[in-house]
Amino acid sequence: MLQFLYHHKFRRVLSEINTTNTMNEKEQSIQLTDAKLADLEKRVESINIQLNGKNLVIASLLKQSAALNSRIIEIENSTAWKLVKYLWKIRLFFIPHGSRREKIGQQLIQLLQKANIRKKNTVGVKISMVDTAPREHVQQHASKPRIGYVIPSAGVSGGIAVVFQHANRLLQRGYDITLISENNQTDTSWYPNQLVEVIPLGKVAREYDILVATGWSTAYPVAELTAGRKYYFVQSDERRFFQGGAPEVLRAWDTYKLDFEFLTMARWIQTWLRDEFGKDAVYLPNGLDERIFFPTEPIAPKGEKARVLLEGAIGVPYKGMEDAFRAVDGLDCEVWCVSAYGRPKPEWKCDRFFERVPWDQMRHIYSSCDILLKMSRVESFSMPPLEMMACGGTAVVGKVTGIDEYIIDNYNALVVEQGDVDGAHNALSKLIENNEFRLQLTRNGKITASKWKWEPTIDVLERLINKQKL
Repeated sequence: MLQFLYHHKFRRVLSEINTTNTMNEKEQSIQLTDAKLADLEKRVESINIQLNGKNLVIASLLKQSAALNSRIIEIENSTAWKLVKYLWKIRLFFIPHGSRREKIGQQLIQLLQKANIRKKNTVGVKISMVDTAPREHVQQHASKPRIGYVIPSAGVSGGIAVVFQHANRLLQRGYDITLISENNQTDTSWYPNQLVEVIPLGKVAREYDILVATGWSTAYPVAELTAGRKYYFVQSDERRFFQGGAPEVLRAWDTYKLDFEFLTMARWIQTWLRDEFGKDAVYLPNGLDERIFFPTEPIAPKGEKARVLLEGAIGVPYKGMEDAFRAVDGLDCEVWCVSAYGRPKPEWKCDRFFERVPWDQMRHIYSSCDILLKMSRVESFSMPPLEMMACGGTAVVGKVTGIDEYIIDNYNALVVEQGDVDGAHNALSKLIENNEFRLQLTRNGKITASKWKWEPTIDVLERLINKQKL
């Protein structure tokens, strides 16, 4: 380009010389040309100097990058970094839950984890720079199995949230984990601290040592994909989600006969799988993530009236939300509602409505209310009452599968018969009118919630993965 510019200007100057009428004018033109050529040469020299300077800068940056990478590896292998991660793992008990210091620490760890910066240590084992697990877990990474969890979708769901807990906690312990979305949806931004990569089912291009089905529909692709071991994490009898004659009932039923290793999170499912299908499922109880569910500032200050929360998808009939609204009718209380799908009818008593609430915001709603009313007809474990207990409230619950995992009637909650609207109305009335009794249930609920931890469950899962004695 510079050469072209040089010749172009030179030709233009020569043309000017040819058109001059006198020798004096030609001499002047030649002098002018020489001056222009000298100016161009200076500009070319200046540009070359600038380019050389930029090359020096780039070389310097590359050198700094190499030094930084060496420093990263040095930090990774240091005792200090190992100590920091051990301290973080025990959660620095002196930092209060929900405090600004805890949030800053979590955000820093998440930022580094999302960067997914991976280096090699001195023996060539691939390690992660910012794993929150102890170093011994990370160093074993290369020898640990590659695990893929196949999920029906990445959408908001209690069952998907449980899978996220399993996957992320295994990731923190140094395992190579992938979430595989059956419907190709990959956005998991609704769930806090979700760091495991999510890929569409159609883009699976690798073999796994272990594949885990997490719902009846996912059992079919797991059966077709290649893996050394295959698990089926059963979180409900999913035939109950459909009408009796629906084809999905039979397809779900067929999956419980597959030659997989079975896992579950509820005792009743463990019993049901053994009695009906002869499957011995490993029990992996749910836990409460104390980073997500804890008492916090309410969205609105509590007033003189008790505040009752109704939670469930209004548009899903078996969630019993219409029964719940009928139960609160006529009570002297505030009524709040959370629904991931569907909105309250105009005639229903509802003082405040929340739709599609992000998971890490639910504690603010729980902490704003006194009583949770849950009238589902189909549940596998029913996490919301336990989450409500962790956030400083109690619950009235319709009798449904899974609540016996942690609910004790008249100790940490009140239990009514399934679909008993009058019974739920009376139970709420009792808690509204007897403040001391409600506070007693609340205190006991907090004790109950404190016992449900994730780490013991992941310990069992890890022993299972590594074929160790359970």
